[in-house]
Amino acid sequence: MASNEYKLTVVDGTELTLSVNAGAQGPAGADGDTSIIEITSVSSDNITIKPENAGIKHRLTNNSGCQITIQSNSIAPWTSGQIVYFRRCGGPLTWDNSGITINGDKIQLIEQNLEFALQNVGADIFDFI
Repeated sequence: MASNEYKLTVVDGTELTLSVNAGAQGPAGADGDTSIIEITSVSSDNITIKPENAGIKHRLTNNSGCQITIQSNSIAPWTSGQIVYFRRCGGPLTWDNSGITINGDKIQLIEQNLEFALQNVGADIFDFI
């Protein structure tokens, strides 16, 4: 019997074999992580983050910096738990977050080549992670 097969005996004495297929494995990273995150480069000096950007890492490469705008829930609703990833590869980062609450905002502390994320936790509310 293979390591992913199990023999079961039901009440009437019938013996069943259960095979477990774990599915395809993704490529392993340095830490063994098998998840893959889409990466996009943003060379402009501004970006508007929308719900469809969830799960994507944005490399912000403009040497003069980048202003990040978060689209409000009234335009396109965010799903609680959605995460958007960022990496500062260029100049300083700022928000245009009118109407949006960012809990624990530390964008001013993000130096070049550091990463951060925003996680939606409610209508127009995000945690800085």
